Amino acid sequence: EEQSMKKLGRIMFGSAVGVALLISAGCTTLTTSVSNAVNLKEVDFSKEMKDGKSCQYYIFGLLGPFGDASVMKATKDASLSKVEVVDHKYGWYLLYSQHCVVVYGQ
Repeated sequence: EEQSMKKLGRIMFGSAVGVALLISAGCTTLTTSVSNAVNLKEVDFSKEMKDGKSCQYYIFGLLGPFGDASVMKATKDASLSKVEVVDHKYGWYLLYSQHCVVVYGQ
């Protein structure tokens, strides 16, 4: 009986580790907007740029969106007067997903 208790303990520990790995696992991707495209040859990437970010979240891919992933919010939050580049970042996780807009400028 002691042997079966040890085996059960190992199975429970392995299951807990597996669940923890699934919860912490996720995927992310970053895309650059092609609508409202700007001529990137005119953007001076050597100068220091400020960035701002705004996100929205979905629970189980069904509930949401919660939050505001807009260029306007990201621009206001970073106090930018000129937006030069806009990126979109997506993240998918076990329990939720997110979409963020990242703006760069002055």
